[in-house]
Amino acid sequence: MITNAPESCPACGAECTIDEPCPSCQQRAASERVGTTLAGRYHLESVIGRGGFGVVYRAKQLALGSTVAVKFLLAEWARLPESRARFQREASALVRLQHPAIVTALDFGEDAGDMYLVMEWVPGQHLGHLLREPLPHTRIVSILDQVLQVLELAHAQGIVHRDLKPENIMLVGDRVKLLDFGLVLISDHSSGKRLTASNAVNGTCYYMAPEQCRGRDVGPPADMYAIGCILFEMLSGEPPFMGNTPVDIMMQQLVLEPPRIAERGFQVAPPPALEALARACLSKQAAARPTASEMRAELQAFLGGTDATTRAANDTAARVAAAAMSRNDRAIGAPLVAVTEAAPLSQNPADHPHVVVWGFDTLDADRIRSMLALIGIRATTWTQPGIPIVADARAMVIRGDDKAAARTGALRASPDTAKLPLLIAGATPDRTPALIRAGASDVALASVGDDVLGQKLWRLLRRKR
Repeated sequence: MITNAPESCPACGAECTIDEPCPSCQQRAASERVGTTLAGRYHLESVIGRGGFGVVYRAKQLALGSTVAVKFLLAEWARLPESRARFQREASALVRLQHPAIVTALDFGEDAGDMYLVMEWVPGQHLGHLLREPLPHTRIVSILDQVLQVLELAHAQGIVHRDLKPENIMLVGDRVKLLDFGLVLISDHSSGKRLTASNAVNGTCYYMAPEQCRGRDVGPPADMYAIGCILFEMLSGEPPFMGNTPVDIMMQQLVLEPPRIAERGFQVAPPPALEALARACLSKQAAARPTASEMRAELQAFLGGTDATTRAANDTAARVAAAAMSRNDRAIGAPLVAVTEAAPLSQNPADHPHVVVWGFDTLDADRIRSMLALIGIRATTWTQPGIPIVADARAMVIRGDDKAAARTGALRASPDTAKLPLLIAGATPDRTPALIRAGASDVALASVGDDVLGQKLWRLLRRKR
C-alpha cells in the first residue's frame, strides 16, 4: 500500500508516495479494479488506456448489456480540489456539447471515494495511427472539418478543449469522435469567472500554443494552434516542433517559426493552400489565427479551388501558358490549362456539374459533398420529404441502404427523373442485383474508397445515363 511516507515499493523496489506513485504502483492499482463491478451497474472488463490524470476501462453496462468506457480519476489526483474540479468540468463539457462528433457522457459519480465518468464506447482507431503515411487531401479535410464543427460549438459556449492531439481524435470509419475533455477550460459568462487554475501549464507539448506554454490564460485561439500542429502532422507525418524534452519543445513553440513541410517527414510537397492554412494557425500571435468557422470556410474553398492561394497559383499558370502561346493560338482561343475528366471547366463553382445527394446522414453527406467539390462536382443534399426534384441536377447519388431500391424505383417512375443517372453509394454485394433491376445506373460498394465513387460518378456524367 502506498503511504505518504517514502517506502520501498513492493512492485519495483523504488521509493514512492501517494503524491508521487511509481508507474508500477499505478498499473497495479488500475489492474486491481478489473473484474469488479462499479456502483452495481458497470462490470469493469479491462484497462484500455492510461494518462497523467486518469485510467480508462472497457466495461459492460449490466442492465442493458452494452459496452461502455469508464474513466477514473487517479487516486493521487482525487485528493486535490483542483483535480476533482477538472474531472467534473470534463463531465460538464460533455453534457453541454451535444454533437455527433463528441463522445457522449452517460453517467458521472463517486464510488468509495473514486470519481468516475461513464462514456459511450467508441470502436475504431485514433488519428495518430494513420499518420505514418500521407493521407488523401479529401480525408484530411473531412477529418478536420468534423473537429472544427465541434470547436465552433464549444467556443460559442465558452469552452476550450486545451488538449487537442491526434490521440484524442478517434476515427470510426470516416466519422470523427473527439475524446478527452479532461483539460477543458470553461468560461462562466454569468459571473465572468474562468473555471481553471491560473498560471498552470496544461496540455501536450507538441500541440501547445505559445500562450499555453507560458501558463497564461488561454482561449479558443489555443485550440486553433493545436489544429495547425495537427494539420502540419497530417501533411508531413511529424508535428512542427520536435525535441528531446518537453521543455525543449515548448521553447520552440514560443520562439521558432515552423519549418517548411517539404523539409520534414514524407518529403511530399503538400498543396500550397493547406500549408498556408497550417502556418496561419501556427501564428505566435493568438489574434492572427483563424477561428474554427473561418478555417472551415477556407477548407471548403480549397476543395472547390476558390481559395486565395489556389487562385493565385492558377493565375500564374495561366499567365505562363499565355506567354508561351503563339498569336494564332490566342486568336482561336486555345485553352490555357488542360482539363481532365475530374477537373472543372471553370473556376466558377456555379459552372460545375450539379448532383443531388439523397438518403445520407449529415456527416456522410458532408464528406461526399467535400470529396465531389475537390474533383469539380457541385453537390447539394436533399432532406425534404418525397423524391428530390432539382431542375439543374445532372445525376444523383443515393445511399445504398435498405431503402435504396425503393428510392431508385420511385425516381425511375417519375417523368422528371426517369432518365437521370443514378449512382448507389455504400451498397452491399447482396443488394446490387436488386438495385440494378430497380434502375440504378451504377453501384459503388461500401468497400470502395471515395476516389472510386468519384470516378464512377464522372463516367455517368460523361455518358449522361
